Amino acid sequence: MVAADAFYTEFEKQLERCKLVQDDFRKTQLDLQQRLVELAELQNALQKNQETLMAEKQRTFELAKENDQLKVRELEDRKKIRYLLSLAQSKPVRRTERPEETTSSDTCKRARLETGADVNGGHTRKRPVPVAGDEGIDIHTLQITNQGLQLKVNALETQLVEQKAYYERLNTTLANQSTLLTQQETLRARRDAQALALSGEKYHQIHRFYTDNLKELLHLRQEKEKVETEHHQAARALEAECKTLRSRMVHAEGELRSTQKLTPLTALSRDFVLCHIIQSDQTVERKVSAHFEATIIDLQRRLELASQELLSTKREETRNQTRYTQKIDSLNQQVERTKTSFQAYRTRMYLELEGLITDCASLLRRLVSHQQTVLRLDIPNESASVLLRSAEDHSSRIDKLVQDLGRLKQRCLDQR
Repeated sequence: MVAADAFYTEFEKQLERCKLVQDDFRKTQLDLQQRLVELAELQNALQKNQETLMAEKQRTFELAKENDQLKVRELEDRKKIRYLLSLAQSKPVRRTERPEETTSSDTCKRARLETGADVNGGHTRKRPVPVAGDEGIDIHTLQITNQGLQLKVNALETQLVEQKAYYERLNTTLANQSTLLTQQETLRARRDAQALALSGEKYHQIHRFYTDNLKELLHLRQEKEKVETEHHQAARALEAECKTLRSRMVHAEGELRSTQKLTPLTALSRDFVLCHIIQSDQTVERKVSAHFEATIIDLQRRLELASQELLSTKREETRNQTRYTQKIDSLNQQVERTKTSFQAYRTRMYLELEGLITDCASLLRRLVSHQQTVLRLDIPNESASVLLRSAEDHSSRIDKLVQDLGRLKQRCLDQR
């Protein structure tokens, strides 16, 4: 009995420890879920802020582009105003030059203008003789056009630099976001693996505890059966001994009656004493049997509780595994959405680069046409050289822009 009481006490202590460990595990799991929810909310807020910032930057680029277009339109309007003012205020004045200030090239030009012909590859062709007033207007118009082209080139350079920095920041942000998501997914998978390993270990511990308790219960049942068998055998032996004693007492009473003539009352008192002894023994046996039956019922109840806790732990583990699988699927979907948005940004950048290359090519063609116009017109050498140098400078800058845009386009194609 002392060993059984000690075993029951130890069993209750182990159950209490299991309950405490399970409560701590549930609290830790709830805290972890709350932290994960807060982290997801912060990530969503950060992503929304990044999207808002990118939209504001795109709007800034659009406003800068619109501002450049307004500047170009203002220059064109000024050019038209100056042209109209020059038409309204200009008067045809013949230009006189002293013979000593004219050079041989000016003489040749004047001769060609007077004859109205231009030698080109051995062939002569008629050219219209320009008027002196129109020559100044054309120079002024070409200067204004040159300023407009220079402003467009500067605007394109600024826009290209800003868009290049913007897309580099965008690529860096997306790469950092992808790296962060990968690290978070790795940490989450590691935590999930650790939680699953811990749950599996606890499941094995509870299963071993359940197995040990089941073995102990079977052992106690065997001992109970042995004790009951021994009790039944002892009861049978006592009953046989009682029968023997009764037969002896009856025989002795017969002898006493024959010798001393005992009264029936004395025999009845002795039978009453013997019955009282037998009833007391049976009462003790019933108490012992009731104690063992109560012990067995208590053990069965505790075994059922342990089985229920094991089933609840299994269900909790299944729910956790399902939840972790859903989280992993949602993260994979988020990574796919990020990749899709990155592909869309890259495609848009590629299209914008194509548009910039087309604009630069059109500007280059316009510069070439203006160079040809300058060469065809009768413009003084200094003004013509200034215009040609400015056009060559702008064409070289446009070529450089086209090369930079081509490299960016090649980088976009390589990243695809």
